[in-house]
Amino acid sequence: MRACALRSSGCAVNYEPNKRRSAALELLLRQRTETIDALRGTIDKLREQNKRLDQEAEHLAQMVAAPLVNADEIVE
Repeated sequence: MRACALRSSGCAVNYEPNKRRSAALELLLRQRTETIDALRGTIDKLREQNKRLDQEAEHLAQMVAAPLVNADEIVE
């Protein structure tokens, strides 16, 4: 970078915008990564919730499908 600045003043001027652009892109990439991580966490939580709800629904379906026992039929 220094050799470039010594050869021409135009090169040194172009270096600063590139440096700022690079910093801005790094910031955007970090924010994007954080957003993706947060969304993946949300997806994982929702998958677990769906799994529990599916298990509960299956259990309730089994309860409804079970034949009812008439109290008169119970032999002690």
